[in-house]
Amino acid sequence: MKMSVRPVVFAAIVFGLVVQPAAAFDLQWLNQSPARYFTDEDWKLSEEASDKALDTTKDGETLSWKNPASGANGTYTPISTTTEQGMTCREVKIFNHAGTVDATSFMKFCQKPDGKWALVSDAPPK
Repeated sequence: MKMSVRPVVFAAIVFGLVVQPAAAFDLQWLNQSPARYFTDEDWKLSEEASDKALDTTKDGETLSWKNPASGANGTYTPISTTTEQGMTCREVKIFNHAGTVDATSFMKFCQKPDGKWALVSDAPPK
Protein backbone atom coordinates (compact mmCIF):
# COMPACT_ATOMS: atom_id res chain seq x y z
CA MET A 1 0.00 0.00 0.00
CA LYS A 2 1.34 3.41 -0.95
CA MET A 3 2.10 5.69 1.96
CA SER A 4 0.56 9.16 1.94
CA VAL A 5 2.52 12.33 1.43
CA ARG A 6 1.13 14.13 4.50
CA PRO A 7 4.57 14.81 6.03
CA VAL A 8 5.82 16.02 2.66
CA VAL A 9 2.80 18.21 2.07
CA PHE A 10 3.04 19.58 5.59
CA ALA A 11 6.62 20.57 4.88
CA ALA A 12 5.54 22.14 1.61
CA ILE A 13 2.72 24.05 3.22
CA VAL A 14 4.52 25.13 6.35
CA PHE A 15 8.18 25.40 5.45
CA GLY A 16 7.58 26.36 1.84
CA LEU A 17 6.11 29.63 2.98
CA VAL A 18 9.36 30.88 4.48
CA VAL A 19 10.68 33.66 2.30
CA GLN A 20 13.58 34.71 4.45
CA PRO A 21 16.10 32.29 5.98
CA ALA A 22 15.92 34.13 9.27
CA ALA A 23 12.24 33.29 9.54
CA ALA A 24 13.17 29.65 10.15
CA PHE A 25 14.51 30.65 13.56
CA ASP A 26 11.50 32.76 14.51
CA LEU A 27 8.51 30.43 14.54
CA GLN A 28 6.07 33.31 14.86
CA TRP A 29 5.50 33.03 11.11
CA LEU A 30 3.59 29.80 11.80
CA ASN A 31 0.80 31.99 13.12
CA GLN A 32 0.28 33.20 9.55
CA SER A 33 0.20 29.72 7.99
CA PRO A 34 -3.13 28.15 6.96
CA ALA A 35 -1.77 24.82 8.24
CA ARG A 36 -2.03 26.21 11.76
CA TYR A 37 -5.81 26.12 11.40
CA PHE A 38 -6.18 22.73 9.68
CA THR A 39 -8.40 20.17 11.38
CA ASP A 40 -7.67 16.44 11.10
CA GLU A 41 -10.31 16.25 8.35
CA ASP A 42 -8.65 19.18 6.50
CA TRP A 43 -5.36 17.27 6.57
CA LYS A 44 -7.07 14.13 5.29
CA LEU A 45 -8.72 15.95 2.38
CA SER A 46 -5.55 17.87 1.51
CA GLU A 47 -3.50 14.69 1.69
CA GLU A 48 -5.88 12.83 -0.64
CA ALA A 49 -5.78 15.74 -3.10
CA SER A 50 -1.97 15.95 -3.00
CA ASP A 51 -1.64 12.21 -3.67
CA LYS A 52 -3.98 12.45 -6.66
CA ALA A 53 -2.34 15.62 -7.99
CA LEU A 54 1.15 14.12 -7.85
CA ASP A 55 0.09 10.73 -9.21
CA THR A 56 -2.45 11.53 -11.93
CA THR A 57 -3.22 15.21 -12.50
CA LYS A 58 -1.86 16.57 -15.79
CA ASP A 59 0.45 19.57 -15.87
CA GLY A 60 -1.57 22.79 -15.90
CA GLU A 61 -4.70 21.19 -14.43
CA THR A 62 -5.84 22.15 -10.94
CA LEU A 63 -7.14 19.71 -8.38
CA SER A 64 -9.20 21.28 -5.59
CA TRP A 65 -10.19 20.14 -2.14
CA LYS A 66 -12.61 21.65 0.37
CA ASN A 67 -13.88 20.82 3.82
CA PRO A 68 -17.41 22.25 4.14
CA ALA A 69 -17.34 21.68 7.91
CA SER A 70 -14.30 23.90 8.55
CA GLY A 71 -14.28 26.08 5.43
CA ALA A 72 -10.66 25.18 4.74
CA ASN A 73 -9.78 24.57 1.12
CA GLY A 74 -6.92 24.41 -1.30
CA THR A 75 -5.62 23.51 -4.71
CA TYR A 76 -2.73 21.58 -6.21
CA THR A 77 -1.62 22.49 -9.73
CA PRO A 78 1.23 20.50 -11.25
CA ILE A 79 3.27 22.97 -13.31
CA SER A 80 5.79 20.67 -14.96
CA THR A 81 6.95 17.07 -14.98
CA THR A 82 10.55 16.06 -15.64
CA THR A 83 12.81 13.05 -15.23
CA GLU A 84 15.87 13.58 -13.06
CA GLN A 85 18.33 10.82 -12.18
CA GLY A 86 15.72 8.28 -13.29
CA MET A 87 12.98 9.71 -11.05
CA THR A 88 9.78 11.45 -12.06
CA CYS A 89 9.80 14.96 -10.62
CA ARG A 90 6.94 17.44 -10.50
CA GLU A 91 6.80 21.13 -9.74
CA VAL A 92 3.51 21.95 -8.05
CA LYS A 93 1.76 25.19 -7.15
CA ILE A 94 0.04 24.73 -3.78
CA PHE A 95 -2.65 27.07 -2.48
CA ASN A 96 -4.29 26.69 0.93
CA HIS A 97 -6.87 28.64 2.89
CA ALA A 98 -7.92 28.13 6.51
CA GLY A 99 -9.33 30.56 9.01
CA THR A 100 -8.60 33.97 7.53
CA VAL A 101 -5.23 32.98 6.08
CA ASP A 102 -4.29 32.24 2.45
CA ALA A 103 -0.91 31.04 1.26
CA THR A 104 0.61 29.96 -2.05
CA SER A 105 3.85 28.07 -2.47
CA PHE A 106 5.70 26.36 -5.30
CA MET A 107 7.33 23.02 -4.47
CA LYS A 108 9.26 20.36 -6.33
CA PHE A 109 8.67 16.68 -5.53
CA CYS A 110 10.42 13.58 -6.92
CA GLN A 111 9.04 10.07 -6.82
CA LYS A 112 11.43 7.63 -5.18
CA PRO A 113 11.82 4.05 -6.43
CA ASP A 114 9.42 2.85 -3.71
CA GLY A 115 6.67 5.06 -5.18
CA LYS A 116 6.71 7.63 -2.40
CA TRP A 117 7.03 11.32 -3.23
CA ALA A 118 9.79 13.34 -1.58
CA LEU A 119 10.00 17.09 -1.27
CA VAL A 120 13.12 18.15 -3.15
CA SER A 121 13.02 21.93 -2.91
CA ASP A 122 11.08 25.11 -3.14
CA ALA A 123 10.45 25.73 -6.81
CA PRO A 124 10.44 29.29 -8.09
CA PRO A 125 7.16 30.37 -9.68
CA LYS A 126 7.03 30.01 -13.45
